[in-house]
Amino acid sequence: MDPIDYLKRTRSLVEMEMKHIKDFKVFDLNFVPEIPINRPEMDKIAKAVLKYEKSRIPTHIFAFGSRGCGKTVTMKYLQRLFDTSSMEAKLLYVNVREHNTSFKMFAQLLGASPRGVSLSELFARFKGHFSAPTVLILDEIDFISEKDKDKEILYLLSRCSENYMLILLANNPKFVSDIDTRTRSSLNPAPLHFKNYDAIQMLKILQQRAEKGLSKFSHSLLNEISALAVKHTNSDVRVALKTLYYMATEKGNDLQECFQNAQRDLTADLICDLNYNNLLVLKAALKTPNGLVKEIYEKYTRLCSLKNERPFSYPYFYNNLSYLQSLGLILLASTKVGRTYTNRISLLFQPELLQTAFESKFES
Repeated sequence: MDPIDYLKRTRSLVEMEMKHIKDFKVFDLNFVPEIPINRPEMDKIAKAVLKYEKSRIPTHIFAFGSRGCGKTVTMKYLQRLFDTSSMEAKLLYVNVREHNTSFKMFAQLLGASPRGVSLSELFARFKGHFSAPTVLILDEIDFISEKDKDKEILYLLSRCSENYMLILLANNPKFVSDIDTRTRSSLNPAPLHFKNYDAIQMLKILQQRAEKGLSKFSHSLLNEISALAVKHTNSDVRVALKTLYYMATEKGNDLQECFQNAQRDLTADLICDLNYNNLLVLKAALKTPNGLVKEIYEKYTRLCSLKNERPFSYPYFYNNLSYLQSLGLILLASTKVGRTYTNRISLLFQPELLQTAFESKFES
């Protein structure tokens, strides 16, 4: 077949499959709608920022919740709202996964090269540049590098005389407890739990995106996608949106297949970002057919020994199970074994995704 002819025919097929898409950007997972669905967490943060703007007395916030529960879109919407409303307070946003040390975060905020300057120099430049009431949003703060063990940015900003306000976003509800005592005492953030979307909220989000992004859609399909996401992904709206996109563009339009592909795509990146110890926890769970937590911990400690890794203590191991559950990777449930109740883990991802991540980190 002539290559040019092949490309023309393939393009025609792709255009046919995508004929119902009228706005692709609404299916981008970074898209922020003009008006997101209203939720009480957004109101609490907006009021805290406005009080800070008026008083210059910061109330730091630690906002946590499961993957895909709307933390990021809420903060990006508020940032845009403050920018376009001529408010005095300035909201700055950094994704810690992309800029994972204090040094890199300050350099990103200043639009500066991190080479040839010290952290103290970058911090001095930051204070000189941002003198108005400034709120710093650190998204995915639980991805801060283990090399930055003192998390200097939190210590510096929470103790400086300029009274900056910090909003930390995380999946891991235990993140603050892992901060060293001196930083935690000065930061003392107010906890704010972002609840998972319920089926009604999930459906409303899907309807909002479908109306803006599709020329044709089925309300019954939106209901089905919403129900699948709530039941099988810990209400991860990103899986729901990607499923809707696949349904609108994939030939055959099999809902279960599109849903599984959406889950796989998002989960693969998530697992690859886990640290060594959490990968070993999941590996131990995969090797424990009955899923009992205590047996998983025993296998996990043996795996750590084989890989020359220092294992978590049991309490810290259990805290990390809560973290993995918040990411939608596992489900923790109480179950009766004999006459007593114990905890059991169910894996919510395809095992081959873990194997790929495991091999890339330990066997390469």
